[in-house]
Amino acid sequence: MTDTIALIGAGAMGGAIGARLVATGTRLQVFDLDPAKLAPLVAAGAT
Repeated sequence: MTDTIALIGAGAMGGAIGARLVATGTRLQVFDLDPAKLAPLVAAGAT
């Protein structure tokens, strides 16, 4: 079983945390009201 982490908010702190999680191979599901803030994390592999 592979764990998935959910991240709410991809702003200054959430974006940095999310980028680190994706870089380490963690499955990440992310939510933010601003689609522009989600784009870098989705491009890196988050859903």
